[in-house]
Amino acid sequence: GRASDAPNAVERSFGTFASGGPGTGTTVGIFLGGSTCSDGEPMSNFTSPSSSTFATRREPPSTVLIVPRTTEIYVDRTDVSVRYALTDAVGHSRVRLSDLDMRMRLEDHEASRSVTVACESADGDTGTGNCVYTGRELSEWFRSGEDFAVSIYVHVESSDGTLAQSDTREIEVFAVYNRTGTEDTALENGVCIPEANASDILTLRNCTVHLNSTHTTGASEVRIAVETAASDTTLRLRVWVPVVTEVRVDASNLSAIRGAHRQADCASPRFQKTRARAMAAFGGRDLQNTSLRDVTCRVGFVSTNESVVHVADDVVTGLKVGESGLRLS
Repeated sequence: GRASDAPNAVERSFGTFASGGPGTGTTVGIFLGGSTCSDGEPMSNFTSPSSSTFATRREPPSTVLIVPRTTEIYVDRTDVSVRYALTDAVGHSRVRLSDLDMRMRLEDHEASRSVTVACESADGDTGTGNCVYTGRELSEWFRSGEDFAVSIYVHVESSDGTLAQSDTREIEVFAVYNRTGTEDTALENGVCIPEANASDILTLRNCTVHLNSTHTTGASEVRIAVETAASDTTLRLRVWVPVVTEVRVDASNLSAIRGAHRQADCASPRFQKTRARAMAAFGGRDLQNTSLRDVTCRVGFVSTNESVVHVADDVVTGLKVGESGLRLS
């Protein structure tokens, strides 16, 4: 420190204070002769006027990361939920939240339309929050017989202007209904007539659609004429079928386990196990094929050499030295 012009005054410059991060702080007090001091009078504890509290400044957000909780929307289910996270220029999540306007924007670029909703305020410690859309505007975006994608991003502004904007993500929009099947008795006396080229796509029996392994072709639209005593109408269906299938295993070589033997046969070594997965891409006439998707839960696996490999559900177990393949059932 250094003495000032006044005989009873001492000044001292301090360096950098350490803290727990933006928005946190501590209390600074003065000690003279082992006691806290205020206005030249000795004090007994830190709660005296000699103490001063400070807090580190929170910086405005400069980055927004988003994770869509909704990945698909339908005609009858158009709610969209997104989780966002704010950080400042150096990655701190304790950002300045006052005077912020956070909004989620959904855009259909092909039709040049959009909808914007306000987001919930972010948590003061984690910088995370939710954006939820529950309106009905998206129901009007569906185009007959078409699936498309909606772009989504979160935009952050303050009174000073734009602070940050997230990367754009996409959610799939399906022109079908997300309803569980219910028994319909309205067409008990109706007549359903499929279009002429629908036999390889589906089968109709008493106005009930059947799909099985004999139907090897899908289509973007199959028309079924429905005739009842009250009215006539046309039902349009989109049918997807697997056009590419793959069987994958976590490990293609199963080795004998040294020192381990089968319980039923102590002379036979025990072999390693692995898991199988089934992948399929779907398509059809006038449909663009999807990417490969995991369909393991909907198929079965069969070993082509059961003396070498045993399959139970999706678990593949080696039995002896040799080769075997897997096929779908």
